[in-house]
Amino acid sequence: MYTIWFSMLGGDSRSAWRSGALPDRRVTHLWDEQRLAAQWFSRHVEQTEGLVWDTYMLYGPDATWANMETAPEPLISSGATVVNKRAELESSLLPLLDGEK
Repeated sequence: MYTIWFSMLGGDSRSAWRSGALPDRRVTHLWDEQRLAAQWFSRHVEQTEGLVWDTYMLYGPDATWANMETAPEPLISSGATVVNKRAELESSLLPLLDGEK
């Protein structure tokens, strides 16, 4: 799992970032100071201009990402805000974790 963090709201900053918010060895935390990932995912996955934030996009182990001009696929599930969609995320994620223990 990759988690991309960036400053979006007042008070958000790398120095105030809680990097331990997802304490799981399978999570790789990245800081995107310039919000490049937020712009890219907005354009290529959401098909809009702007920034994608407080959103999850779930891809399975068979997902492929051919190049930077196309979105990874297949997208299993996505939603925003992460907190509001946590039940949907959990139900989509648990089958992928069945083999992990």
